[in-house]
Parts: sequence; C-alpha cells; structure tokens
Amino acid sequence: MIKLFRASLVVSVIAVMAAIAIPLDQPLHMSFSIERPPVELLVMTICVLANLPMLPIAVYGLLRFRRWGRVVAVVVTVPLIGLLLLMGSNAGIGSVVSASAKVAAAVAGVAWVLTVLLAYTSGVRGRFRRG
Repeated sequence: MIKLFRASLVVSVIAVMAAIAIPLDQPLHMSFSIERPPVELLVMTICVLANLPMLPIAVYGLLRFRRWGRVVAVVVTVPLIGLLLLMGSNAGIGSVVSASAKVAAAVAGVAWVLTVLLAYTSGVRGRFRRG
C-alpha cells in the first residue's frame, strides 16, 4: 500500500508539471472590462494563488509522512481540482489548451485524489507521525 501511495504521489506531481509545461494549441485572445473581469479568470487566479505555495508543502509533508501533510493535501485538493477542471473545459482557457495537456491534467487530478484517499487508509495512516 505504501508503494502505491508513493507512486500515485509521484505520478500526480509529474502529471501536473507536464500539464503546465505543454504549450497551448493557440494563443488565448481575451478582452474584458477591467471593472467586470470574467468569473472564470478570477476563480483560476484564486486557485493558482492558493496552490502555488501549498502544493509543494503538501507534497513534502506526504513524502515525509508528516501528519500535517495529510491536512494540507486535503486543503490543496479543492483548488487543484477546480483548476484542473477549468483547464479541461471547452470554454475560456480550456479552449486553447492542447488535448495532451488536458489528459495530463486529468491524470494529475485522479492521481492526486488517489494519493489523498490512500493517506487516510489504515495501511498508510499508521506511517504518519507528528513533526
């Protein structure tokens, strides 16, 4: 169970990096009034700002089997899944993201959720300690 936990964690991190690194299919042309920015852009900005510092902390905590790592991973899951869903949509930013980046985002989301769920199973939960 520990090997599956670590493998899914590594796959999720690699898939997130791949989804970000794959270039866009076409440039994103967006024009909007500064007084009324689109909701999707605001949600995406909040998700990115929430995950930018928290995701590496969660990964470190999970790899080192720290109890706080599980809590941070659960907190990171909601904005991460939101960001990956926006990336996979067919509107807004999702319309210019390549198909391979969408697949990498889907793999990252599934692997991350699997990692978080495995962190709370009895076979892995006992390995986590204070610190």
